[in-house]
Order: sequence, then structure tokens, then C-alpha cells
Amino acid sequence: MAKAEGEAAVTEQPALYMPLWIVAIANIWFGIAPAPLVDGAQRAAMYLAGGL
Repeated sequence: MAKAEGEAAVTEQPALYMPLWIVAIANIWFGIAPAPLVDGAQRAAMYLAGGL
């Protein structure tokens, strides 16, 4: 399928950000420390990238 001129090569799916927004709002609302979530996200990224 040919791409129209000016069309983006990658399309963004805004619904993929919903879990991130839920976690961010829960962190603010309930005062949850974000460090464990950040560590878990970094480990997951390293695992997916083949770093673990």
C-alpha cells in the first residue's frame, strides 16, 4: 500500500497511554512512592531490549 505524501510513517495509539495516566494519577492521589514503579518499568525495558 502506497503512503500519501505527508503521511506519518508511524501512527500513535493514544489509548496505550491510559494505563500510564492511571498510574500517574494514582501516585498523585494516594501519595504512592513512584520509585518501585519506575524501577519496574526500567527492568521491563531492559528485559525487552535484551539487557537482562
